[in-house]
Amino acid sequence: DRCADGYHSFPFCYRIPISPATTQNPAVPSPGHIDGSRCRPGYFGTHCQPCQCSTYGSYQDTCHPTSGQCDCRSGFIGQQCDRCISTSSTFPHCQGVIDECDPAGTR
Repeated sequence: DRCADGYHSFPFCYRIPISPATTQNPAVPSPGHIDGSRCRPGYFGTHCQPCQCSTYGSYQDTCHPTSGQCDCRSGFIGQQCDRCISTSSTFPHCQGVIDECDPAGTR
C-alpha cells in the first residue's frame, strides 16, 4: 500500500509540508488522527482536532466529523455537551427536559 496524495512515509503517512517550517505547526493534523483523507473517530475538522465530548453530557466520545458537535444527552447543551439547558442546574448535575405543565392544573 501507499500513502494518500499529500502524505509520505508509509505506513505512518506524514503530511507533506506546504511551506518550509522550523517549528511544528499545530494547525497540521497529527498523522495518527488521519484515516485516509478523513479524521479518525473522536476527531473533527480540517485539522483533526479532538472532539472532547463531556463524559457526563454526551452519549459517546465521538462527534460530527465536520462541525465537532457531540451528541448531547437530555438536559445538556453546547458543542461538547458541557453545559446545562436549565439555568437552575449546575454542570454536571443537569436536569433532563423540564416539564412545561403548570402544577396547579394537576390533580
